[in-house]
Amino acid sequence: MKIKRFNEMADFDLTSDIAKDLLPKLQQKRSAGEKITPQFFELFIQQNGGDLSMADSVMSELVNMGFDFDVESNDDECEACDN
Repeated sequence: MKIKRFNEMADFDLTSDIAKDLLPKLQQKRSAGEKITPQFFELFIQQNGGDLSMADSVMSELVNMGFDFDVESNDDECEACDN
């Protein structure tokens, strides 16, 4: 008898499922005036038991789903802005 590995048995994409679950919640936070930056999201994932690779994968999936993360700009550090 051949034994299948767990990832072969499971018929789901964990990253996609997490992104689908979080998308409406993130949109609701944004509607309430909260900025959703990549740094905020990484911290959120870590606080909920994930690691940085999970955060990166879920962020990528969210972007593919049309969610744009807020980017904080530091005018002092923007070399391209001076040109």
